[in-house]
Amino acid sequence: MLSARPGEHVLDVGCGSGALALAIGPLVAPDGSVLGLDISRPMLANATIRARAAGLDNVSFERGDAQIHGLPEAGFDAIVSRFGVMFFDDPNAAFANLARSLRPDGRLVFACWQDLVANEWLMVPASAALTYVPMPDLGEPGGPGPFSLAEPERIRSLLGGVGLTDVSVDDFRYPMLMGTTVDDTVTFMQSTDMATTLLPM
Repeated sequence: MLSARPGEHVLDVGCGSGALALAIGPLVAPDGSVLGLDISRPMLANATIRARAAGLDNVSFERGDAQIHGLPEAGFDAIVSRFGVMFFDDPNAAFANLARSLRPDGRLVFACWQDLVANEWLMVPASAALTYVPMPDLGEPGGPGPFSLAEPERIRSLLGGVGLTDVSVDDFRYPMLMGTTVDDTVTFMQSTDMATTLLPM
């Protein structure tokens, strides 16, 4: 658990449109700050607009790849990511870069998907589609993608390999709503990587 405290400086990796960074901002105010990092210009533009609208002057955003971005050494009390770290092309380089930016007593907290079979929101529609289409090539195990960190031992190995200690992996399961209507849900599911893999246009 992140347990952000007033005065802390937090990095949000793969921040997207800033939902998590915006939620943390008030928790570290008035003297703390949140920096959101992402590679998507449109999402960062949206995140910046949202931060300004919320009056969160202590939340800012930068475009960059966490694997190589010039982060301040020992600049953060905490690093957080929600479904972002699984997509690193080189997770060793990325986590090493992040570890360097943590203060000696800092902490890294992230959420990532468990194995595909544990994700009903993908397995149910995928199973239906596989009635009509062949199983696609899902790539090498552990390759960049939503399930690259599904194995707890891989997480422990990666984080331990860059000098992070006291690594724990918690099994957390929570229902996911994909939309408010059937049409919303179908539209969302059609945009997922699984849909484009199973049903290439």
